[in-house]
Amino acid sequence: MSAIETVLQVIEWAIANQETPGMPPQGDLSGIEELGQPSRRLVQVLAELCVVSTAQLRWSMPPLGDHRPLSMDNVIIAAALGTTNGQLARTLLRSVPVPSCSGDWVVRYGLITPALPFLPAEIADDCRQLSPLTAIFNRPIVGQETQSVNDVSQLLSHPAAKLSLTLHLARPTREMAVRNWHTELLERLRIGEQNFVIDVYEAAMIYYPQLVISQIREAYSVISDQKAASNEELLRDALSIAKWWQPLWAIERADVNRLRTRRYLGYDYREGVRLFNLAHVNFGF
Repeated sequence: MSAIETVLQVIEWAIANQETPGMPPQGDLSGIEELGQPSRRLVQVLAELCVVSTAQLRWSMPPLGDHRPLSMDNVIIAAALGTTNGQLARTLLRSVPVPSCSGDWVVRYGLITPALPFLPAEIADDCRQLSPLTAIFNRPIVGQETQSVNDVSQLLSHPAAKLSLTLHLARPTREMAVRNWHTELLERLRIGEQNFVIDVYEAAMIYYPQLVISQIREAYSVISDQKAASNEELLRDALSIAKWWQPLWAIERADVNRLRTRRYLGYDYREGVRLFNLAHVNFGF
C-alpha cells in the first residue's frame, strides 16, 4: 500500500466516522513524496471531508464564508494518523504549517477529533496544536489556552459557529481534562462574553437536563460522603463537575436578576450552583 492509498483510507475513514469514532486505518507510507502532487481523487475526498465536517459543526459552506482553497498540507496529517511508526508520525506532524483558511480548521477537526481516543498522548498533543477547533472543542495543549480563548472570541462573531460552540460546551462530558478546559474557557469568557456563557448553561438545561442532573447528583454523593470522598479519583472528578458551575455561580452572585430573564434556564440550575457552593465550602476552591 502506498502513502497515497493510506492517506485516502484515513480520510475516507474520517468521513465515515464523524458520529461513531473508531481506530484510524493503518498502512504503508512508501512513496510519500508523491503527496506533494496529490491526485484528483485525493483532492476530492479532502473536499468531501470539509463538507461533511462543516455539516457536523452546523456551519454552511464555505466555512465561515472563507472561499480560500484548502491546503494540501492537510494530507500530511492524514499520513501521520495512518502510520504505526510513532516517531515518523511526530516528524510528519511537526512539518505541517498552521492552517491557512477556515476550511483547513474544519478539515483538521474532522481528521483529528475522531482519532484522538486512539492516539498516544504525545501524538494527540501534536495534533491538537495543529487543529484550532480540536483545541477548542476537546482541549488545547498546555500553553495554548490563551490562543484558544482568542479563537473562540473570533468565532463568536459568526452565528453558526456560536451555535455549535454553545451546544458543544453545554453537553456534559465524562472526560475530566476536557471538562476542566471547558470550565476554564467559560470562566475566562465570563467578563467579556457573559451572555454567551449563560447561553451555554441554558442550552445544557434545555438539551441535556437528565445528563446534567445525573452528574450533579453523582458529584454531590461523593463530596457529601466522607467515605466516598476518600477515593481520590472519585473526588477529583466530583470536584471537576462542581467547578463547571463556577462561572454561573459567579454571574448569579453578581446579579441574580440576570438569570431570571432566562426562561429556559429553569430552576434546576440551582442544583449545580449548590453543588459548587458545597465544594467551595468543603474544599476551598
